[in-house]
Amino acid sequence: MAVLLFFGGFAAAAVSQPALIADLRAEPMLIIVFALCPLMIGVNMLTTKELANFAGARMGFASSLRLAVMSTAANHLPAPGGPLLRMAAFQRAGASLKNAGLANVAAGFIWMSATFFFVVFFAFSFTPQLAAASFCIGVLCLLAALVLGRKLPGGMGAMGRLFVVSAIAAALYATAIHYALTAFGIEGTFASAAVISAAGVLGAAASIAPSGLGVREALAAGLAVIIGAPPAAAFAATAIVHAAMGLLMGFCALYFAGRSRPEAAT
Repeated sequence: MAVLLFFGGFAAAAVSQPALIADLRAEPMLIIVFALCPLMIGVNMLTTKELANFAGARMGFASSLRLAVMSTAANHLPAPGGPLLRMAAFQRAGASLKNAGLANVAAGFIWMSATFFFVVFFAFSFTPQLAAASFCIGVLCLLAALVLGRKLPGGMGAMGRLFVVSAIAAALYATAIHYALTAFGIEGTFASAAVISAAGVLGAAASIAPSGLGVREALAAGLAVIIGAPPAAAFAATAIVHAAMGLLMGFCALYFAGRSRPEAAT
């Protein structure tokens, strides 16, 4: 169902606005694939490392990168594979099961809070109500994170670092959406891309489809309608970034899976 929504929505976007494909530009796509996606993977690694510290586990950069890639790949399964994989890895690295679970949930709220606080600055370009709604959601998510994470071993220091890394992730994702819109010939402002990028965290939080497949794109189109941007372009741009990130993560997951076989054999 999620796959049908993803590809069916992309096809509908292309049919409703044929110029999206006709005006497709290669340069912004190359920036997304070879610059922004690797940077987002690097930020995912830092997020995983700080999340481990938050839960009371200790993981190096290499282990954090491997876990970030494999948990992202597991998120494409029907079950919530990513959080389960992280919890198991944190347990092996010294965290208790309870702390690993609480840290995962709290980190989700931190990610949502950082994203919506980031969006606030750009939502004012459209309506004060949109900015106020983003601010309120950010505050509520931050309060939820504080309640869940206040007694975790990593303390406020790890929570603060997670918030900073999540804000960087939000900025990179918004930049990728901006370049994707540019690739489709939509010369909008960065503010439009920033608001549309909130669909990424909303789609992931909904979790009614593997990795928010199709849901993110539909929400992006909905947000585009609210701010007066072309919904077909928003759907297509979000789908392209989602696909590019998934493809690169897939190659990385195959690499790590291939390396794990010889280690298991020995």
